[in-house]
Amino acid sequence: MAGAQRLGELLHHLHRCSSWVLGWAMSLLCSLSRAYAHHQVTERVARSRCALRSGLNSLLLHVIYFAVVSFTGWGLLSALNVRAPHARPRPIDTFFTAVSAATVSSMSTVEMEVFTNAQLLVLTVLMFLGGEVFVSLIGLGSKWYKLRRQITSRHSSQRVVSHDGIELATPPATIAGAGDEDDDSRSSMSATVVVTDEYNNSLLDAKMRRRNAVRSLFYIVLGILAVVHVVGAVAVAAHVYTTPSARQTLRRKSLDVWTFAVFTTVSTFSSCGYMPTNENMAVFVRDVPLQLLLVPQALVGNTLFPPLLAACVWAAAAVTRREDLTEVDKKGREVTGYCHLLPARRCWMLAATVAAFVGVQV
Repeated sequence: MAGAQRLGELLHHLHRCSSWVLGWAMSLLCSLSRAYAHHQVTERVARSRCALRSGLNSLLLHVIYFAVVSFTGWGLLSALNVRAPHARPRPIDTFFTAVSAATVSSMSTVEMEVFTNAQLLVLTVLMFLGGEVFVSLIGLGSKWYKLRRQITSRHSSQRVVSHDGIELATPPATIAGAGDEDDDSRSSMSATVVVTDEYNNSLLDAKMRRRNAVRSLFYIVLGILAVVHVVGAVAVAAHVYTTPSARQTLRRKSLDVWTFAVFTTVSTFSSCGYMPTNENMAVFVRDVPLQLLLVPQALVGNTLFPPLLAACVWAAAAVTRREDLTEVDKKGREVTGYCHLLPARRCWMLAATVAAFVGVQV
């Protein structure tokens, strides 16, 4: 009887202990989960704040850029003389035209033939500076500059740390009994320095690879921009010179051939749609070769720019076999952050979609 009572007490004691341990474990688990959830929320809020701050800075830079370009273009258009002084546009109309050209929205409240060749060149520059490809090129240049500054600052900080380490390592031990302890501390310090140097070097190598990739992509986009505009302007000018009807149309409207060629090429590539004639392209309704010359420029400056860029990156990597170009070709947006650099599969799908839609529309 006593043994059964003792066994019952032991079981009751074990039950109480297990209940206490289970409660303690549950409370510990709840506190850990709350701490983890708090850490996750804090980290998510920090990331959101950082992304919001970066987005606001980017938005502010874009607003400042387009405001400066628009006001500068408005000032130049107002300062230059028009063809007919009695038909000079109002300041608000000139400002609206400058903003429309800078934002490639192709809305105008004045006739284009009012402007002189100099004013048409100003509008050409505004359309070029406001084009999406050129704005993205500025973003690439800014990213290249930031990476170069980070690498330079990291190089200088590493030189300072190594210099301080040499200065701290020069004083000898003054206490004879502390020799072994000094040796142990020096060995641990040297091991820490080696690990830190390896980590810093790996970060520096990653930064340099990314810098080289962004730099190579910057030059490729710049080359595409230059080649398309030069070839397009030369092709349009050559067509005008070899086609009497087109040359007669420009002579009747007092338009310079090269001004017309450059203006039309920039406007077509930037998807603006301005033309230096009052009738836009309607005056060239029977000029089929000119229309066929402008169609590739419109496509390359818009939906077919990512496939063209990917093809140029692949060709440059295959010809030069440079490590940075190969990395750009394989990783693309992951290493450069350039939104127009799409994977090969998406480029093929985009090109097929464009061809299909154009075919259906025709």
